Amino acid sequence: MFSFRLPLIALGVSLAFAVPAQTSRGNVEFVTLAKEKTESREITVSVPRFRITGPLKSTAENAARAFANEQLADFREIFKDGDVGPGPKFLQATPVVATAHAQLVSFRYDVSTYTGGAHPNSFTKVFNYGVVNRRAKSLTLSDLLLRGKRAADLTQKVLIPAINRAKKERGGDPASSLSVEQVNAFVIHSQGLTWHFSPYELGPYAEGGYEIKLTWEQMKGYIDPAGLVRFARGSAR
Repeated sequence: MFSFRLPLIALGVSLAFAVPAQTSRGNVEFVTLAKEKTESREITVSVPRFRITGPLKSTAENAARAFANEQLADFREIFKDGDVGPGPKFLQATPVVATAHAQLVSFRYDVSTYTGGAHPNSFTKVFNYGVVNRRAKSLTLSDLLLRGKRAADLTQKVLIPAINRAKKERGGDPASSLSVEQVNAFVIHSQGLTWHFSPYELGPYAEGGYEIKLTWEQMKGYIDPAGLVRFARGSAR
């Protein structure tokens, strides 16, 4: 099964992008890093604060804060010499947490901006961390697989066919391969993995961004159910 999102195509006089915060077993809260509103500009940026213990807490929180501050700095740099272009400008960076566990943290940032171009822009950045040999580690798809399985096989046999089913519904051209960054652009949650592809990544802007969800059953034989994903699936306490 899959779902998708379309790009923002209209800009109104008043801008409000209320994205509900998603939590994992109450192990996270969201703190406003920056909130500004003027006649010409609006900024809303939040960061997650995890209610967990162990090495993942600081690793994940530091990564989130660094990313959020980078978005703020980039946005403000554009206007350092004054406003440019028509219409009210905005930046919204919203963290959405899929799993918050002492052994596994998975979240994404949904970023929406308008800085005066032809249309607003949006993209998603994912973050996955797990405890491996008692140390925090940034995770890739390979870290979740059964011994002997390759990320390339899951990508070609399961992920790309799911992408192309979604693209076919929009009349888009099929994808034949993915970059390393795209293969690892997933979050880990109780039902499976969801890949987030921003507008322009898999097709033209008008085609929009894609969210491709694969359930644990669809990935059976590839993902190690006794590995780190068990902390997302709910078998660990």
